Amino acid sequence: MKSLLFLSVFFTWALAAQEPALEQPRVPASPAPQFTIPRPAHTPKPPALNPPLAKPDARAQSFIEALLDNHRPTRQARWTELVYRCPVKEFGAALRAFEYIDLHGFRGAFGFEWETLWERWAEADPADAMNAANIMNKNGNLAGLPRLVLRTWAAANHAAAKAWFDALPAERKEDVELHQALMAGWARNDLKGATSYMMEVCPKGSRLLDGAVQRLRDEAHRADLLPGAIAWFDSLPMNTED
Repeated sequence: MKSLLFLSVFFTWALAAQEPALEQPRVPASPAPQFTIPRPAHTPKPPALNPPLAKPDARAQSFIEALLDNHRPTRQARWTELVYRCPVKEFGAALRAFEYIDLHGFRGAFGFEWETLWERWAEADPADAMNAANIMNKNGNLAGLPRLVLRTWAAANHAAAKAWFDALPAERKEDVELHQALMAGWARNDLKGATSYMMEVCPKGSRLLDGAVQRLRDEAHRADLLPGAIAWFDSLPMNTED
């Protein structure tokens, strides 16, 4: 009996030894965790100074290089210094710099630089700035430029700015925002005078009056915060305070 059991076990072992061993399924190893290192946003490489401005003059090139400065505070400081050192007759170089930037697809947030140029131009030579702004508005539908120039002009010399506005054709005077720009600039240095002018020329309930009141309120707040606003309010005729 034991012999038969032994033979059975032996043959079972022998047969098992001849069969190929079954491969155990391989479990793929878990990949090592990947860590993404945060990187700063991609900044495009400034283009070479070549056409469409075939060979920028030194003044235009300096403006272009300032605009292509990727560090905003440094860019704004460089631009302001250039604009205030540049003679009025050379402001066209700054405009060519903006043209160059636009044509090369580097349009960005250059609002500060754009306004600084035109404000400085209007301070230095308002008539020349207004002429340039009107030409650009006619060619490129930039209605905001004459308004910006007029506001800056009125802040420095409201009488001269008003005289220019009064000489405009009737249809041009219908530009409500242009008229409001005159009053806003005037209010920067003569809040009561601007308020009196507003009450004189703005029909009650008109869009011009609503916008002018808002502009003068903003300038009062800007000029001296609460005391300025109170001074503006006290200057209103009694029948308008309600």
